[in-house]
Amino acid sequence: MTIRMLATPDAAKQANSNGMVLIPGPPLPTQRAYASTVGVTIDLPGDITNGYVANGDAAALATRGFIVVGTVGPTTARPQYPRAGDRHIDLTLSAEVVYDGATWRNPVTGAAV
Repeated sequence: MTIRMLATPDAAKQANSNGMVLIPGPPLPTQRAYASTVGVTIDLPGDITNGYVANGDAAALATRGFIVVGTVGPTTARPQYPRAGDRHIDLTLSAEVVYDGATWRNPVTGAAV
């Protein structure tokens, strides 16, 4: 699954002198670097379980001041077990959709999508 995350001021505080947040990767000392520019989103691999980022680089960044915007992908990649309020950036529809507890909806029109 792909998760869109937003860099916050807390993320910027954890950046190195180049403005990057480093994530250790296997095998150590390999690291991946992500820009921590406040207000900028990045798409990362990871999974959301029970409303929490469970694994992948997204989980590591969630502990470093980044917040989840929503999952990203085609309509077929929407979370299988969403929770009310979950957001998905639907690339098939080119729109954000929000789960209301029973149905995925367009947050602007309220229409089921």
